[in-house]
Amino acid sequence: MNTEDLIKFDFADRNNWDYERFAVYNQQDKLCLGTVHYQGLAYFWAHKYRHVMRDADPKLKIVIHHKFLVAGLNLGDETPKHDRIINAAFPGENYTAD
Repeated sequence: MNTEDLIKFDFADRNNWDYERFAVYNQQDKLCLGTVHYQGLAYFWAHKYRHVMRDADPKLKIVIHHKFLVAGLNLGDETPKHDRIINAAFPGENYTAD
């Protein structure tokens, strides 16, 4: 993907997005998974983390995505390292590797 073609999302306006706009943004963000261009819309997390991640602020999703990448983790896995990153991002959560 040519980074010059990327659309910068306006999350301040996300309550006014229609389905078509969401679908375009989500598809673009899926293509950016695993890169520094991820913008916090597309899901990348394992099923185990779905309850805390799906409603998380896009900025927090970007931070977690980045931390997974820096740690060399597969975005969709569930490991003790993933658990520690998620637990640190969401105080009060206590995920442990199954």
